[in-house]
Amino acid sequence: MALNVLGGVMALPFWNRLAPYQQNRLLAFLNPDVDPERQVARHPVEGRRGIGRAAREGVHRRTQKRLAFLPAQHTDFIFSVVGEELGFVGVLVALCLFAWMLFSLLRVARKATDPFSSLCVFGIAGLLFTHIFENVA
Repeated sequence: MALNVLGGVMALPFWNRLAPYQQNRLLAFLNPDVDPERQVARHPVEGRRGIGRAAREGVHRRTQKRLAFLPAQHTDFIFSVVGEELGFVGVLVALCLFAWMLFSLLRVARKATDPFSSLCVFGIAGLLFTHIFENVA
């Protein structure tokens, strides 16, 4: 508890040195719904809207992608584009395939004969899990 209080006391001067737009970006990172005009946190809100709209309107109703509401469609918001293009079933299939691949890698790591091979495969599984989690979340 003392470390949390100390961290808060130390962070306060840095917070006061930030420009207002930088403070708004940090607040929007912590809670994207804090900005009602969606100017600061527009990208995460549009990404969630792309996935939700596909579940509501059906497959191939890609307004978020086609009208370029998603800024970096091929990198940062690839999962939103997949959700918008393929709908709920497509997202569910993609997540199941990712889970199957990760569990297969973990099974290979467990059955490896030497520790180095096991750690290499486990590291690859961890790397893939990190990227999958980042792009889905």
